[in-house]
Amino acid sequence: MRTFVVLALFSAAALTAGCSLIQKRVALKDCKFSLAGARLKSVSLSGFSMDVLLSVQNPNPVDAVLDRFVGSVKLEGIKVADVSNTFGRTVKARSSATVPITVSVRYSYLKGAANRIMGVINSRRANVGVEGKAYMEFNLPFVGKQSIPYPVKLSRTLKF
Repeated sequence: MRTFVVLALFSAAALTAGCSLIQKRVALKDCKFSLAGARLKSVSLSGFSMDVLLSVQNPNPVDAVLDRFVGSVKLEGIKVADVSNTFGRTVKARSSATVPITVSVRYSYLKGAANRIMGVINSRRANVGVEGKAYMEFNLPFVGKQSIPYPVKLSRTLKF
């Protein structure tokens, strides 16, 4: 009997923890995304890297978790990179967080648009577009890892 009680308590605790994890992931669907800014990290003869700062505002009464972002980044309407960032970032309830999307751009990828993008780097101002999917991921007993996408499409003129 004692073993049964301990096993039942352990199972209840595991189930509660699992529900909490799923609840935090599902809360991402109600979050509001916006572009907060951009940071130029480095410039070389072959390309440049920058962080596009994604602001995530969580209106929920529970924390939300952004596990992953996959998409593309545009500067002045020109696609400059495909991105895939893993975060596992918790956004506290009724709060916001800034999440950097790291972008590495090779001038060879840009082909004829390299001069136009160099103008963006020199002026340190551009219309930045981010389009992709924010993912919430969780493991379900007997099913395994599940991934639910949330579409994100943003555009804004930023200084960096």
